[in-house]
Parts: sequence; structure tokens; C-alpha cells
Amino acid sequence: MIANLDQPIQLETLANLCQLSSTQFQRHFKAKMGITPYAWLSRLRLEQAMKLLKSGISSTEVAHRVGFYDQAHFTKAFKVTYGVTPAQISECR
Repeated sequence: MIANLDQPIQLETLANLCQLSSTQFQRHFKAKMGITPYAWLSRLRLEQAMKLLKSGISSTEVAHRVGFYDQAHFTKAFKVTYGVTPAQISECR
């Protein structure tokens, strides 16, 4: 998942890799990680986004690199998670 953050990742695909049904995979994943697969993927994407923003990459480019389908969705998710916008991180460099 980490190597493919920019790609759409389907629950069914992950479940098949583990030879489980989607429901079984979700249950096992949440029991082990404490969050759903979608929440974990979102967190990974946002953590990577923070690193990229701090390295000087534009927020538009970062949004695409970490798999957000548009800038607005990325900005909203980023602000909910970190309390600041991606632009504010870019300004702090």
C-alpha cells in the first residue's frame, strides 16, 4: 500500500491477497491495527503529504502524488487531520 499511495486501492484486492473475504479482512485489520483499512490508508497518505510539503513540493502536486482525486478534497482532509492547510505548511518552509 505504501508504494502505491497514488493508486486507488480496493478492499477486495487487499482481501484477496490475504485469501479472506472483504468482511473478514476488515475485521482482522481493525482488530490488529485499531482502525479501518480506509482510515489507515488515509493516514498514510496524509503523513506522506506532510513530508512532501515540507520538502518544497506544491500542494497540488502532493495531492496527486498521494492519491487524492482533487485539491479541495486533499485540503479538507489535511486540515481536519493537522489543523492547518497544506498552504500553511508550504509557507513555513
